[in-house]
Amino acid sequence: MGREVGVFLVVGATCAAANFGSGALIRHLRGPGPLDYEASVVGGFIVGTVLSFMLNRRFTFRVDDEPMLPQAVRFALAALTGMALSALLAPVLLRLVRAIAPSGLTPELAEELGHFATIGAVTVFSFVAIKFFALRPAAARGSEPPKGAVVSADSTT
Repeated sequence: MGREVGVFLVVGATCAAANFGSGALIRHLRGPGPLDYEASVVGGFIVGTVLSFMLNRRFTFRVDDEPMLPQAVRFALAALTGMALSALLAPVLLRLVRAIAPSGLTPELAEELGHFATIGAVTVFSFVAIKFFALRPAAARGSEPPKGAVVSADSTT
């Protein structure tokens, strides 16, 4: 599990950078408006999540030899839960940043710090959801018989 945590953190940092960067780009392109901050956080989350699925499936949990569709469905469920958590936490953490930040902090920097805090908070949930639900190997889920088990007996030979 130590290797998985280390690789997950490297993958997570890569995905967080993609999340953070795409969220900032969305904010820049959209400009101010209703729900612009929340939309940029969710948009960044989607970019980071797609990248996370590809990298974690291949490098962290090494389950890219299993069927992708069931994994993608479970991953999407975990991601949607994480996105809801993100959407709920982002405004709360933004208010917290604004409450504890120095008075000279610009609104834009407060939003960036709030977004960054949201990514960090959702990381813990994501590891647990991905490891034990979304990308859990089929054998660990009980979907396959244990190695060496007799699957069927042919009495005609």
